[in-house]
Amino acid sequence: METILSLPIIPLVNGSVVALSENTVFFSAGKRSPAGKNASASMQAALTVLEQDIPTVHPDVLRSLDGVQNASVKRMLENMGVKHISSEDVIKKHVLPCFASGKWKEKSTDLLLAYVQLIKEQWTSDKQSLNMQEVRRVIQVQLTSGHFVNPQDTTVQLSVEYLSMFDLPSMFPEDFAVRPLFSTVGPVLWHKCENVISCSGTWSEPTLFFAKFAFLFNQLNPSVESTELALAFPLQTDGKTSQGEPPKQDVFAFLPLRCFGFKFVVQGDFEIPASRQDILQDRQWNQWLRSHLPELFVDSLDCFQKHPEFDKISAVVAFLKHVPLEGELYDFFQPVAKQILQLLQGMPCLPVRKEEGSEWKTPTEIVMCKHKGTVEIVSPELLQKYLGKYYLDQAVQKSVSSVLLKNLGVCSIEVKEVVEVLRGVLKDQLNSGRELTILDSALWLACLYHHLEKTPADDYHVTMETILSLPIIPLVNGSVVALSENTVFFSAGKRSPAGKNASMCTYESDV
Repeated sequence: METILSLPIIPLVNGSVVALSENTVFFSAGKRSPAGKNASASMQAALTVLEQDIPTVHPDVLRSLDGVQNASVKRMLENMGVKHISSEDVIKKHVLPCFASGKWKEKSTDLLLAYVQLIKEQWTSDKQSLNMQEVRRVIQVQLTSGHFVNPQDTTVQLSVEYLSMFDLPSMFPEDFAVRPLFSTVGPVLWHKCENVISCSGTWSEPTLFFAKFAFLFNQLNPSVESTELALAFPLQTDGKTSQGEPPKQDVFAFLPLRCFGFKFVVQGDFEIPASRQDILQDRQWNQWLRSHLPELFVDSLDCFQKHPEFDKISAVVAFLKHVPLEGELYDFFQPVAKQILQLLQGMPCLPVRKEEGSEWKTPTEIVMCKHKGTVEIVSPELLQKYLGKYYLDQAVQKSVSSVLLKNLGVCSIEVKEVVEVLRGVLKDQLNSGRELTILDSALWLACLYHHLEKTPADDYHVTMETILSLPIIPLVNGSVVALSENTVFFSAGKRSPAGKNASMCTYESDV
């Protein structure tokens, strides 16, 4: 078979004859082929054009002999590795490599449009079959000027005619409606059930957003009864938010202005200069619109929590990734970050650790702790009883920036909190006539040591004096003492320095 594959015996549609050892060759996508039978008219047309570009067996090879012999020829070609054309295979093994390598520049316009049409048809029929991140990275689309550009490199504004030509709304369920929000890119698809909109920045796969709208009744300008302010949060193509840091987004005044540091889109009827690169900062109207942004952002948490792809925990994690920190927003919108943080600080927006169900608290009621030993001895019950605090849910703690959590008011548990809980435990045990067990003493000592290592030198000695006053050291004779009142020794076991001198063991019961 290897010898046969090396022989140039396969005639192609383009008139050449090739060896299969050096080429991936396809059967023709005729109407009788598997691809032809299942293809739509537009996909069939695209595949027909593509046959002139991809190595395709000339159809006469399969119909030159009688029926039995033709069947034998087909089976032989299949055994040799000739593939039946499928749009998915052609896209992955020919079209995308052609775009990525730059060879598309040598192709005709009709052929490039066939590439794009094939991708669109495949994505429409099976959205899971293509990695659209890869497609967006390499694809070239034709502008009205005739030039081809990559939509990620160049802002592509789609006219209504272009949008209609590809029938974009048919790619979504019937409960999508057209909403004129970001008019620069033509119609915006808005999912009426889930507040999801689709901005048609790339025809083959629009950018999805969560949308949160606010209708504001105007008290400043008598000529304007009301206006609309909107926020939109970018999603992945599968309807979920991205796992990494969300990209910075532009502020819109129906057309894009520029980036002010937000990780979500802001749309408002702002008064702007002729350059369209800024917002007129001294206008009372703009200041009034800006004053509504913090509350609208905080209310948008509801959009995440209601989306069917999220549970309550993943919803708040996705939401928090869009919270701006002080210093991240600039120019006219700089005050908004602090105002958002202040609103969230007084809002029960964070989940706490619970054995059953979930409970939500304000950030100032919550502490972070990554040390397993601390959580083991300072249990959630003890933390709540003696400090009135709660441990942050582990999934949120792992997924959300600790810098953001601290800005929200979430504190890390430190040695002073551990000491305060320990004092409360000892007081309760004294009142009940109990003492620490040896295991509890060991756990407390290990926990204190962990946190003391991170304590600043100025606080170390004060904290140590407090610890020395606590009766937490169990002795061989069964008592539990405080080191501030006693000089205590390690046991003179065989492994200790003293244990090597056997005579020292005689005095152990007396010290």
